Amino acid sequence: MELVRELVKLGFVIYATRGTATLLWDNGIRCNAIFRISQARPNLLDLMRDKAVHWIVNTAESGAEAMADEIQMRSKAVVVGVPITTTLAGFVAAVEGIRDKSGFGRLEVCSLQEYHRHVRH
Repeated sequence: MELVRELVKLGFVIYATRGTATLLWDNGIRCNAIFRISQARPNLLDLMRDKAVHWIVNTAESGAEAMADEIQMRSKAVVVGVPITTTLAGFVAAVEGIRDKSGFGRLEVCSLQEYHRHVRH
């Protein structure tokens, strides 16, 4: 919860599906509830299409419906260039990095290949 709370303090707008949104609101964290991809609209695919999402945090769930949603989400994210974090460890590291760099102005997301081009060999 504290990591999400920190993102809100840093100016992030949080979107979450019903269960997660309820948990966040119950813990005093403001967020926008959206539908699961397989349920209705508006959902994450709509937000990506509208360029309203710039980073996705999603941990795997079991079940055929959840898996189908994840395939659609990840495919669309690749097409539109939205980064995805899929583990708690990755989420922790990302939030720590954002927090540490938040005083340096606008942050840019680059691929590992882009960073590698700037490394002197």
